[in-house]
Amino acid sequence: MKLLLVAACLVACGKSGNDVPKGPRTQVTYSLDLDLALDERGGALRQDIEAALADKKLRAAVRTTIAPAGGVTVVPEDPASRQAIDEYLKATYKDGIAPRECEPNAGTGAICIELTEAHAMAIKKAALENAVKTIRSRLEAVEVAHARVAEQGGQIIVSFPENDEQGAKIRDLIARTGKLEFKVVDDNAPFMRQVYAQVGATGANGDPVDPRAQRDEIRAEVDQWRPDEGGGLRTDFYLTARDREETLSSDEAKRIGCFARAKADGDRVFCKVTGRMVIDRYLRELAQTNPQFKLPDDREIGYELVEPHPDAKDQRPFWRTYYLDRAARLTGSAISNAMGTFDPNTNRPIVLLDFGRAGARTFEQLTSEIVGKKLATILDGKIKSAPIVNGPIRGGRASITMGGSDARQQELERDELVTVLKAGALPAPLREESVTTIGK
Repeated sequence: MKLLLVAACLVACGKSGNDVPKGPRTQVTYSLDLDLALDERGGALRQDIEAALADKKLRAAVRTTIAPAGGVTVVPEDPASRQAIDEYLKATYKDGIAPRECEPNAGTGAICIELTEAHAMAIKKAALENAVKTIRSRLEAVEVAHARVAEQGGQIIVSFPENDEQGAKIRDLIARTGKLEFKVVDDNAPFMRQVYAQVGATGANGDPVDPRAQRDEIRAEVDQWRPDEGGGLRTDFYLTARDREETLSSDEAKRIGCFARAKADGDRVFCKVTGRMVIDRYLRELAQTNPQFKLPDDREIGYELVEPHPDAKDQRPFWRTYYLDRAARLTGSAISNAMGTFDPNTNRPIVLLDFGRAGARTFEQLTSEIVGKKLATILDGKIKSAPIVNGPIRGGRASITMGGSDARQQELERDELVTVLKAGALPAPLREESVTTIGK
């Protein structure tokens, strides 16, 4: 479900209408995908259930579902424990969950639940209210003059005096989700092994074999390492692709968000298609033609934009995939502070993150559990880094390194990110639908 948000100008929240100067104002219309707020609640519910069942010595596989958003499937390892698990769920979550029909491949003895309609509506309402507060905090932090944020019947009205130079920056600041997540990379996964085999890699350059992969210049790669603490060889299969220009139908162009800024030729549209979109399209086509390539509900494909090594022959950036656990193990809500600085080794702009006490304990426990694996840091749906965890990380501190090659732009991005992280993340991504000027 999507709620329409009309963002008109960003006014110094709390000013009276008489304090707002006369003149034209910018009005921007956004949509807010609140299903993602439900999906996040489902991920938290899954983790809570897993921890509670482990405490009770009840073994079960717990996973979230894509549809319905916020749904959870619990499959007992021992059929005899099904009743005990079912009774625990009903007693603990009471009016917050309801039974649902299980998916065909749910598993023997599966218990399938979803958020009740009342609970889901309460989550969406809270997310809308949180979005208003977060936008206000961001605008106050950067001292946007004469900006006003208010909720009106399921819409958010944000307005600011028209300013061609600052307007785009203000809109970008509003639209940034600021959602920070830490997710575990599932290496050695059979799913990615079969994707790798489908794309194929032949010859010295590892050229793709699959005609569709050849068409889109998608390559299959493999990363291997041995953990510092010992253990067997770990293998991470992944795909890469670069941005490209394509001629798309109007509907395709609208779906990827390039229609408004593209050049049209009849009913076709010239668009810049990112490598991320290219790979995502390829995987969707595979799943449509062969069910074995359907992504499991509890996994997702993550994407990182990679800057080539200075010595690389091809200096064009490219996108690469990671196969991830869909549930976040830690989020930005665990952060107590964010600070902009520079990496002492590379001098690149970075953001230092300090976790609160509970977050620091969770981070240490998480890194203890996944020694030898990779942990992805994800900001607004894009992986910033995915290092190998060589041991428990103590002290409650992590960092995010800015990408790109323009030093000034890296610093601007760092400073904006600090502002966004301090103000808090939006509960769901905003999508800009239109921009208009009012009051002329």
